[in-house]
Amino acid sequence: MKTFQYLLKTAFVFILLLFPLAVLAQKSLNITQGLMAHYQFNGDVEDESPNQNHGKMMGGVSLCDDRFGNPCSAMSFNGEDGFISVKSSQSLNSPSEGLSISAWIKISDNNKHSDLQWVSICCKSNQQKEDDYNPHYRFQSTKVTMSLNTDFTEEFKHEIDFDRWYFYTLNYDGLFVKAYLNARPIWEFNYSKRLYSNDLPLEIGRDVPGVTEYFAGNMDDVRIYNRPLKASEIETLYRDESEKVQEVSYCPEINLPKKEEKTADNGDRLDLQETVNVRSRQITVYLYDHGKEDGDIISVKFDNEWVLEKHTLENKKNRLKRNKSIQLTLKPNKEYYLISKAWNLGKVPPNTLTLEIYDGISPKPQIATINSSIGTNGAIKIMYVPQ
Repeated sequence: MKTFQYLLKTAFVFILLLFPLAVLAQKSLNITQGLMAHYQFNGDVEDESPNQNHGKMMGGVSLCDDRFGNPCSAMSFNGEDGFISVKSSQSLNSPSEGLSISAWIKISDNNKHSDLQWVSICCKSNQQKEDDYNPHYRFQSTKVTMSLNTDFTEEFKHEIDFDRWYFYTLNYDGLFVKAYLNARPIWEFNYSKRLYSNDLPLEIGRDVPGVTEYFAGNMDDVRIYNRPLKASEIETLYRDESEKVQEVSYCPEINLPKKEEKTADNGDRLDLQETVNVRSRQITVYLYDHGKEDGDIISVKFDNEWVLEKHTLENKKNRLKRNKSIQLTLKPNKEYYLISKAWNLGKVPPNTLTLEIYDGISPKPQIATINSSIGTNGAIKIMYVPQ
């Protein structure tokens, strides 16, 4: 009998010892549940989640020290043309009734938007037109507003100082949009509408819909979930110091897209703005003025040949076939550059060309916008990638 009682007590003590471990394991599991993307920026822009939503650095983006002082373990954005582009994916398209986005940020005051403290953490769109689908979601605030999508931009006040690290979180649970600063709830607003997905890229550090804004400052440890986080989970992320141990002891060389280089024929600079992958060797590209028709005149070069000369852009027609179009033939996995040369700036600068690209296989066209100015040609890269 004593032996049985001893065994029973031993088993009870063992269970008590295991219980905290089980709670911790469940807590760890919850913190990865619904994680669509996680960017630690330790020398690269790779997604640390299983979804492989890897990014691409565009323009004025560079590695910098993180909040612990580790070199090349965070990203610096210049506030003018720097952002990270992530191709659309099934996982990034998944939020519909809940969302959480968090990041460590340190904003700077050396750009044109410093007076309003624009904090453009991420946006699921690269198009200016705003509607229910565009953007799918965003995390953008100023000192007076908070925005989740086109339908939701509400009055808001934050207390963020320049040149200081903060842990910033946006949470949407289908009933409320809430903001947290250093895991402390600072604001909430009633909202109960669905989030509508699109096939446009996710951009970190740039928000294009409406008026384009860029993030100016440093950013680190960006996490995006397709569910709302609990307050305790936000606290756990805020207290996490797993990155305190230095993982990157040197700054690896990163080949960025060339923002400005001389073209072969006329000496204009070249501004590479986007990459578009298509699924067919034969594509049709429709061209029209972006936004308001204002007299923009362009020439278009493709594969080192001018395929359109001094064309005046018009608005998108009700029947797209009435707009100017060009037919292009591509070789598999070859990089082609479509370049727009501006002959004027129209009534509303810059000179802006919108392209609708049809490959005959994808269910929807891909839409790209090229901004050009006098002396600087805008460009996109197009590749046929066989499936």
